[in-house]
Amino acid sequence: MERLSYLWLHRPEWIQHYSGDGLINVFRHADEVFRNGTVVWGMFVQANSLLMQPGSDDLPADLLYSLEDDDVLPVELQDVGRAIFQLKGQTPSDPELRPLTAHMTGEMSRVLGMTVPSSISGPLRCRLSTTHVARKHLPDGQIRLPCLPIVVNPCSPFVALPLPARFWPEAMLEMWTP
Repeated sequence: MERLSYLWLHRPEWIQHYSGDGLINVFRHADEVFRNGTVVWGMFVQANSLLMQPGSDDLPADLLYSLEDDDVLPVELQDVGRAIFQLKGQTPSDPELRPLTAHMTGEMSRVLGMTVPSSISGPLRCRLSTTHVARKHLPDGQIRLPCLPIVVNPCSPFVALPLPARFWPEAMLEMWTP
């Protein structure tokens, strides 16, 4: 029973009564993702800045990942993630980049499995999903590094969640703690 309560995501007050927020899908599908999801490397592309310091609020972030490429290294995701973040506030001439740019610039928009155009990701087939970061699932309750293991629903809706630290290898935990 304790394991189940550890995995449970608390829906914050600000989303309790607003079903129009696409983030609600994260809460609706979290149990399914934890039961049947695929574990892959993920990268925070953007996150509420409060997640990078001690605190108690669980907050949204965008995770980049690949479900199709089994041997993706975190450094490869970092390169793609940087390129995506650089779109923020831009007006790209390439129409393929406009939805991604609008999402990154809007900060309040939500995506689940948005395909990253190959002009950004190169040969990697990447997706971007907005998630809700439960601090209890991070080693010390805050984002310390951009890359981490995540668990993703392998089909639509592509809900992605940080893999709870309880299931991380010891070496990974050591990298995250100061």
